[in-house]
Amino acid sequence: LDPSKPVPHFSSARAVGKDGSVTMLVLLVEVRADGSVGDVVLKVGTGSALIDHAALDYVRTLSWKPALMDGKPVAMRVLYSISLS
Repeated sequence: LDPSKPVPHFSSARAVGKDGSVTMLVLLVEVRADGSVGDVVLKVGTGSALIDHAALDYVRTLSWKPALMDGKPVAMRVLYSISLS
């Protein structure tokens, strides 16, 4: 996982004042045993559909290192936050 990967569309949404007062998004991400992303649920959004959807799309493009149980990769759920500041 590369948390420094830029989130698309946020800068343009911010430029037109659509980010509101929320400074962080929180997503619940299902990480499959192979490191791919399953379900993604927006837990704390901005109130802007443009930004919230961009965050969901962004997280779905990431590759994760899955958790290990008894030395074998297993699926997990993680809370992932994206700072807008």
